Amino acid sequence: MPEPAALRQLRLDGGPADGSRLIEVTNAAGLSVDLLPDRCLDLGQVRLNGVPFAWVGPNGLAPAAPGEMDLALGGLMCTCGFDHIRQPEAHRGGRYPLHGSMSLRRAQVEAAWVRPDGSAKIRARVVHGVAGGASWTLVRRITIPADRAEIAIEDEVELRSPADGDRVMALYHVNLGPPLIG
Repeated sequence: MPEPAALRQLRLDGGPADGSRLIEVTNAAGLSVDLLPDRCLDLGQVRLNGVPFAWVGPNGLAPAAPGEMDLALGGLMCTCGFDHIRQPEAHRGGRYPLHGSMSLRRAQVEAAWVRPDGSAKIRARVVHGVAGGASWTLVRRITIPADRAEIAIEDEVELRSPADGDRVMALYHVNLGPPLIG
């Protein structure tokens, strides 16, 4: 059996991400993944054998405040939606930020463990809703094998209070950075 993945739950101290939660997972294949529970359990920086390949902007990976979504698109994967997925706009008395506000939501981490097969498994729930409109529950499951450079993400979305024709607007923003993007 390969060396099991390692999983650490941390809280950052200082800087723009002060107080933010971070789940760091590493495995025997040289994969290192930073998961961001305060940003919908999105993927932050990801490295393979020490080489980073996610774009991280000048604001780092700190959680954004409402109205600052354009500052929060860093990291390998950012969950956009479910209230909006395009440019910022005002609609029906509400203001919708760039790409929606799902990644502004904090995840409730329900479980984070190393399984008997050595893989790391993280499960979290994110609830989001619009006043007088729809509400959604996202259950995200992330699995990182013990010995392969892979990340499996499984999202299950429940539309809890339908509005606007029972639709879910979802967009996954993938941000490749240097040196990979070069």
